[in-house]
Amino acid sequence: MLIRIHSGAHSKDEMTSFLKMIKGVLPKANIIGCSAKYIINNGEITEGKCLISVSTFESADIVTGRISCKNSDGDFCTGKELGDKLLSEIPADGAGFMLIFFPYSYNRIHYFNFVF
Repeated sequence: MLIRIHSGAHSKDEMTSFLKMIKGVLPKANIIGCSAKYIINNGEITEGKCLISVSTFESADIVTGRISCKNSDGDFCTGKELGDKLLSEIPADGAGFMLIFFPYSYNRIHYFNFVF
C-alpha cells in the first residue's frame, strides 16, 4: 500500500501526529508526501487543503532512479530532451511508474530515515 499525502493545511507537529496514527493502523504502508500550498483535485486547484491518495497493489517492486534535468553541457534540458531521457529509463514490460520531482538540494534525501 502506498499513501501519498500533500498538505498545505497542517503544521509539522500535526502531520507527525497524523503519520504516527496512520502507521499504527497500517504499519506496512509506505508513506510519501510533501507540504504544498496548492493541491489539484478533480481538475480544480485549491489552497490550504490536504490531499491523501491511497494506492494498493497485488504485487509491486520498487525501483528508484534519478534523471537529471541538466544536459552534459550543464544547461537545463528541453522538455523533449527530458522526455527522451525518461522514456529510455522506463521499464518496457508495461509496469506502472511514478514520477517524483524534488529540488537538486535534496539529491541525497535517500540517506534520511524518519523513524516513527
